[in-house]
Amino acid sequence: MTVLSCGIAILGLLQNSVAVIIGAMLVSPLMGPIVALGFSLTTLDFGQMKKSVLALGTGLAVALLISILIVTVSPLQAETPEIMARTQPNLFDLLVAVFSGLAGGYAVIKRKGEAIVGVAIATALMPPLAVVGYGLATLKLHIAAGSFFLFMTNLLAIALSVAVLARWYRFSSSDSPTNLLWQTVLTVGVFAALSIPLGFSLVDIARKTVAGVTVRAEIEREFDRRHSSIERLAISGGDGDQPLDVTATVLTPEFQKDANARIETRIEAKLGLDALVNIDQIVVSREDLRERISRQAAETALLRASLEPMAEAFRQRQEAVTAVQAAVFFETRTMDVEPEARRIRVEPLAGADVGLGPLRQLEHSLRLRFPDWDVAVIPTVAPLPSLYFESGRDSLLAGQHEAVADIVWALRAWQVDEVTVVGFASSTGSTSANRALAQRRAEWLAESLRAAGFDAVPVAEVRVPNQRDLERRYGLTYLQRVDVRLGHGPEPARMPVVDG
Repeated sequence: MTVLSCGIAILGLLQNSVAVIIGAMLVSPLMGPIVALGFSLTTLDFGQMKKSVLALGTGLAVALLISILIVTVSPLQAETPEIMARTQPNLFDLLVAVFSGLAGGYAVIKRKGEAIVGVAIATALMPPLAVVGYGLATLKLHIAAGSFFLFMTNLLAIALSVAVLARWYRFSSSDSPTNLLWQTVLTVGVFAALSIPLGFSLVDIARKTVAGVTVRAEIEREFDRRHSSIERLAISGGDGDQPLDVTATVLTPEFQKDANARIETRIEAKLGLDALVNIDQIVVSREDLRERISRQAAETALLRASLEPMAEAFRQRQEAVTAVQAAVFFETRTMDVEPEARRIRVEPLAGADVGLGPLRQLEHSLRLRFPDWDVAVIPTVAPLPSLYFESGRDSLLAGQHEAVADIVWALRAWQVDEVTVVGFASSTGSTSANRALAQRRAEWLAESLRAAGFDAVPVAEVRVPNQRDLERRYGLTYLQRVDVRLGHGPEPARMPVVDG
């Protein structure tokens, strides 16, 4: 999935397509190993740390090779704005990574919204990694270096943020002062080392942004923006003693004499920098200019329309995930909500203390909430509950018919076709009478399961080892029951654990 995600990301970067890049973020599975790395730093689990680093390193190395290969064979290798946007990391990128890491750690600890948080983490990691591959493939090492710095900044910030949150929730193998000290020093040191260059970068970007806004405003002031259009604007220099170099192309219905000098004077007064302005004025008719502006507005509207379905799908997913999380009352191993496929899958965590009845009711309520979705709550594979019968009879106790429905539901969820129905009887009476009673009980349930579409084989189990001891401990009703075993075979019935 990492390889596929990086492939999608590099294609989106080469096309300068925001929608495709977002698609890569939705596919990326990077949250798992990074969160595991953060937890292993807190718990000092060096085995897990090694596994996480190996998983990340292997996946990212192969993903880099894929992105390099795609760029090498691609006819499009120009530096798009989406590529260049990931070559100058700044302090805000560090903050995005920190918040993504905190959200990832919280989602894992609280079992809430892991899929959505995974997208946030992929936002910080996958596009920069793809840009590293682009820089290596095109031998533009300054691009590769800048994007690699952004990638490593985000990776370390996310992992350390998870580690901080894990310690906050006391996921720690040792709270000794020594361990706490070196972990604190490591975290603060890394954040400080990253913050200093990123802070300078942010200041530089802010300065360039202010210069760009000022230059554009002065050009629009010189040329009436209602009847003119800036087609190209490039700004460079302004560092140290270098003058600010401005080149632009403007479509205008009237030629403005001495426009360069007037714009230079105003820029120097506002920015306090020497400026060199060179504007190419292309005189066009007002009709041509209006047509061009209208075409640009139409292209903007088309781009907005192409992104709106994706935004709507994301909103639907958030609503569905929120509704499912509100309905689920246990820890989950799987909680997949896919609005595009209209599919919901929920599976409890192994060991979660939840019976088949509540799980079946949850599935029913979710299907009512999402009537045209494919909804499945899949119980953990475990011994099925026993069905108890009236003493000396082959009729179920009151209330046991719901348990039969639970068993049928669980077998369908597990996609089991063959079962063995094992009937028991108490030690009261003769062996032959007990065997016949146990057989009738097994046949009754087997017939019900066959009617539900299962291949059910009834067998009678008598002379259970230590039967009288079990009956003295749990009562005669203990063996007045039927068990359902998965599959066919001679394996003897196992006595379930009885509470109390």
